[in-house]
Amino acid sequence: MGKFIGSGTMAQVNFNQTILPTKAYIFADNLKEDIKSEIFKSFDEILFRHEGGYFERYIVRRGDTEYILVFQIVGAPMIIDILHILKDGGVETVVFIGAALGLNATLEVGDCVIPTETQALEGVLQFLENTSYSHPDNNLSTDIMAILDKKELAFTKVKVVSVISSFAQTDWTCFDNDVDVLEMETSCLFHYAKKLEMKSVAVLIISDTKDHKIYFSQEERYKKMITVFRNLIEE
Repeated sequence: MGKFIGSGTMAQVNFNQTILPTKAYIFADNLKEDIKSEIFKSFDEILFRHEGGYFERYIVRRGDTEYILVFQIVGAPMIIDILHILKDGGVETVVFIGAALGLNATLEVGDCVIPTETQALEGVLQFLENTSYSHPDNNLSTDIMAILDKKELAFTKVKVVSVISSFAQTDWTCFDNDVDVLEMETSCLFHYAKKLEMKSVAVLIISDTKDHKIYFSQEERYKKMITVFRNLIEE
């Protein structure tokens, strides 16, 4: 793949303007309306909205600063698509807020984790890019962790393993011995953001563990996600 040069065309189609705010927050999953309402409370105004469809997207304002908010992003292919759309509009920084399965027995539902590297078991990267590992932007990751430290919000730095689907019959013997969590997006997020010359970081909330399955109550996960996001955006 050659160097991507944005024309603003995809940004226009998806956000009704060719030049976008430089920072975007991407939320995994199709969040409930009450959760999204709590997220919107951190902003003064919604300038653009497109609900439903392939993914939900908004342009919001807080003070004099505008941001992109994206919801309903699940899996590696959607991450690749949205990164190219955002790059086309001039977005420079992407903060991904997602969920992960805790493999490390010390992690509990609702814990906040920051990936330092991701083992790539996603087919997209294995077949197209021949990539084994990907990493967040180091400076952005350091900044995010500094904010959480300042706000006294506990987090754990983790090594992630990324697979293409939560329903894939993954061969767990392929996992590195020291991986802490399992999820679906960060490998492609880090890899393609770097290729597109964007800064990216991920903040993950443990949604389930080997003893606590995802179909149980997710209130702890959502509460922590909202708390973490508010502290990041208000800093």
